[in-house]
Amino acid sequence: MTQAMATTRWLDGRPSGVGDPDGESFMAMLAVLSGGATLLISAVILIKRSAVLRRSRKVDVPVPAGR
Repeated sequence: MTQAMATTRWLDGRPSGVGDPDGESFMAMLAVLSGGATLLISAVILIKRSAVLRRSRKVDVPVPAGR
């Protein structure tokens, strides 16, 4: 996401990027959005896994009776 944002700043700066600046800016915007979505999804996965881990520590596992 940060690389896409840096690319966007480069495209919008002086002199503008190479080729079609509108097309490049659109692709950089898509890269920023894709990076943001990836960041959001990974944060949700991390939160869910930590919640499951905390819950699993609270569960009492019965100790087997002596042999």
